Amino acid sequence: MEFFFLLSDIEKGGSRRRMIMRQMLKHIRLTAPVKYHDYLTPNFELGGKRRVVDWGYMKSMHSSKFTLVPDDEVVSMDGLQVRTAKGVKIDADIVIYSTGFEVHNHYTPFVITSSQCDEDITTRFQTTSAKAYRGTFVHGFPNLITLFGPNVGTGHSSLVFAVEAQISMALKIIAPILKHLKRRVNSYPAPNVEVTDAAERAYFRDLRAEMKKKTFELDGGVCFYANDKGHCIVSHSPFLKDHQLTLPALLQAIYPWSQIHFWWNAMFPSKSHFKWTAC
Repeated sequence: MEFFFLLSDIEKGGSRRRMIMRQMLKHIRLTAPVKYHDYLTPNFELGGKRRVVDWGYMKSMHSSKFTLVPDDEVVSMDGLQVRTAKGVKIDADIVIYSTGFEVHNHYTPFVITSSQCDEDITTRFQTTSAKAYRGTFVHGFPNLITLFGPNVGTGHSSLVFAVEAQISMALKIIAPILKHLKRRVNSYPAPNVEVTDAAERAYFRDLRAEMKKKTFELDGGVCFYANDKGHCIVSHSPFLKDHQLTLPALLQAIYPWSQIHFWWNAMFPSKSHFKWTAC
C-alpha cells in the first residue's frame, strides 16, 4: 500500500506518475465513449485526488441508459424527471445523493471548551489551521485525546491502522495518570497531561514543510481534503497547459508522511513533548 504513497512525492514520484498518467489516458480513450474523453481526462496532477478504480463504469457509459451531464447540478425534481441548473431534463427512476465530504470540520457540532480558557476547540482550529500534535493532542486542552484528528487521514492505506497507532500512543502518554489514580482515586487537582505549545508548533511547522513536497495541494488543492483557507499555486504538469487555479489549498486531513512513519512515532512518542500535572 505504501507504493501509492510514494507517488505523492512531487520530485521522487514524478516519473512514475507520468507513466501511470499515460496508461490511464490510454485506458480512457480505449474504453470510454469519445464524446466523454475531454470530461474524463484529469485537469490536475496525478495524486491530487483519491484514485478511483475502474471496475467497468467506463464501459457502462456506452449504454443508452447512461448520460453524463458535466459542469452542472441538480436544482429540482418533478416526478420521475430531474432538472439541472442549465435546464437539462433527465428521466430517472432512482436518485442517489452524492454530496461530497467535509473532512476538515473537526469535532463539529460538538462544543469542547478548554479548562484553561474560554476558547472552544472549533474556534481554535479555525484560527490556527487545525493544529494538533500528531492529530491526537491539542495544547491548552489537557486530557483531551482525539482519534482521527487533523492530518491523520490517508488516501492510500488503512485508517483503522492509524487510529490503532493513536490509541497506543495515547495509552503510553496517560500511563502516569492511570498509575496515579490507582493510588489516589479522588485526588485534587485532577492529574492531567497536555502537549507543550513548542512541540505542537514544531510538529505543525514540519508537517506543513513536508506537505509542500507532496502532490496533495497541487493545482490549488482540488481534493475534498482541502479547506477554505490557503493559497493557489501554478501547475506545470507535462500533461496540462500551465495554469493557475483559484481553489483553496490547505489540507487538514491527510498525513504527509508514510503510515510506517506515523506508526513509528506513535509507538515511541517523545515524552519531552508533554507536560504532566498532579501526577
